[in-house]
Amino acid sequence: MPEDIFFEVCEANSSIFESLNELFATYYSSTHPVRTPEFLNWFYLENPLGPAKFVTAKDGSLWIGIVVLIPLIIKNGSNNQKAYFAVNVLTHPSYRTKNLFVKMITLAKDTLSQESVWLIGHPNSNALPGWKRKKMEFRANLELFYIRSRGLFSGYKCRELSNMSDLEEIGIETWLSWNKNQNCQVLYSPDFISWKFLQAPHKNYKIIRVDKDKECVGLVIYRKFKGPFNILIDCLSAEKDKKNIVRASPFPTITMQPNLVSNPYRGSLIKLPFEKTIPFFVTTWEEDVSNDAMRSISLSASDF
Repeated sequence: MPEDIFFEVCEANSSIFESLNELFATYYSSTHPVRTPEFLNWFYLENPLGPAKFVTAKDGSLWIGIVVLIPLIIKNGSNNQKAYFAVNVLTHPSYRTKNLFVKMITLAKDTLSQESVWLIGHPNSNALPGWKRKKMEFRANLELFYIRSRGLFSGYKCRELSNMSDLEEIGIETWLSWNKNQNCQVLYSPDFISWKFLQAPHKNYKIIRVDKDKECVGLVIYRKFKGPFNILIDCLSAEKDKKNIVRASPFPTITMQPNLVSNPYRGSLIKLPFEKTIPFFVTTWEEDVSNDAMRSISLSASDF
């Protein structure tokens, strides 16, 4: 049968889930969490920043490739910069010789660059050459560190938050102060944190409120890693307080961070003897934004 392959960008809606699941069936079992209605609705439709976008390759009506783009807002100094995180990059096994991946990246690049929307990604080793070929702006790799905890002796009080009301107790002035850091970072709000972490149907996140002198000075977001360890997803606080706040955790914690002198956690980190690193790009198309400026965009953008 002759092929009728074409490429397009579309916005997620529930009508595409049947086609999406047909492609997923070539990778995932029928019971895999990413194929459940709960996950599909949460991940693709319920983000308070808007539905996901799909860069698709189709042969007639058959979906044979996708790049999923999840909307984020990056706080870049005084500007709120729209961005997408690229995830779920898949091609149908029967079409792997068709160079679909690079063609989908090209369409994503052309679409987002015209709109001045940033593109973020943590590609695996298989996908890395394709992203590099399309001249994504790679930053310092993320490396594995252990956070030196001070626990009960930190001078901070910690408690876990479990619902939207807990987040709304934190005053608007506190949220605004956390978003005044000059380096680029994911812009958080109670709605976005609730969606991404409290409502996630497939992972168990912990959101820890950190108080000092009865005032909230930060939120620390973790999820379970291996054995007794948690992995740090992000710390929301004033830049000057981050190092001490992450050390207040009573849990043994690791983190993936760029090994930069300007890293705000530097001094609280012990480099672990593992070679594993995660490639990381933030492509801004026109603006010259340094690696240092991107140091706070790590798992905060990518952990889904």
